[in-house]
Amino acid sequence: MIKKTRSASERLEREIEVALDPGHFVGDGACYSFVSDLEEVEDDIGTLIAETFPAPM
Repeated sequence: MIKKTRSASERLEREIEVALDPGHFVGDGACYSFVSDLEEVEDDIGTLIAETFPAPM
């Protein structure tokens, strides 16, 4: 389980980095795309958290 979580967290870390695109200016015309990419990563993080830490019953 730890190995799965580690690889999933590494994948998400990479997705976050790609979505944020450090060092790149986000112009007015690209704002929608930028936010859309961040929202996709947010959904992936939520899924990972739900799978890793299921809600108590």
